[in-house]
Amino acid sequence: PALGEPASFSYARYCPRNDTNYVISGDRFELFIWDGFFWQSLGIQRATGQALVYGGVPEGGLLLLRNMDRGVEERVFTYEGGQQVWW
Repeated sequence: PALGEPASFSYARYCPRNDTNYVISGDRFELFIWDGFFWQSLGIQRATGQALVYGGVPEGGLLLLRNMDRGVEERVFTYEGGQQVWW
């Protein structure tokens, strides 16, 4: 159908205007930890959902997650008591 004509569909996905700085299935992400002098990589993962799971992350570390496929805003965080704390 042409634009403005009635149409039927079976699926819709809402995506608000944003800078795509969240976990998107299919994108590649790299997690870094600050060692006091440099950012050290804890590995690269391809997201299969809306969350990433990294094992062996030291507690109390200053972390940075980088989307390698899109988005440019990054913000450091810690993980405390099972919660992500943004700084």
